[in-house]
Amino acid sequence: MWQEVYYEHYVENCRERYWEEEKQLPYSVKCKSVQEKEQMEKLLKYDGFQCVCSTDCMALLINLQLKKYCSYPKAATMSCINHRSFSVENFLVEIYHPWYSAK
Repeated sequence: MWQEVYYEHYVENCRERYWEEEKQLPYSVKCKSVQEKEQMEKLLKYDGFQCVCSTDCMALLINLQLKKYCSYPKAATMSCINHRSFSVENFLVEIYHPWYSAK
């Protein structure tokens, strides 16, 4: 479920009021090809990220705090993440590598 990318305790609280917990906004990373998407998913899995939903959508939602990602077309176009949308190259240089180095 793509809600797992937004809510830390969605799995435990999915039948409760999970929407009352703080939302963690993910980054939207748009891939140019299937190969680029597969490479990005491989990198994320190698770094311990959990895939919570995968479709044929070419955009990945990546939550660095929760170490989760998904590819879900409707969620990737939500207005709340418009300012957090990147190409793979820009995401790796501007967001991922600085975050990874700071861990």
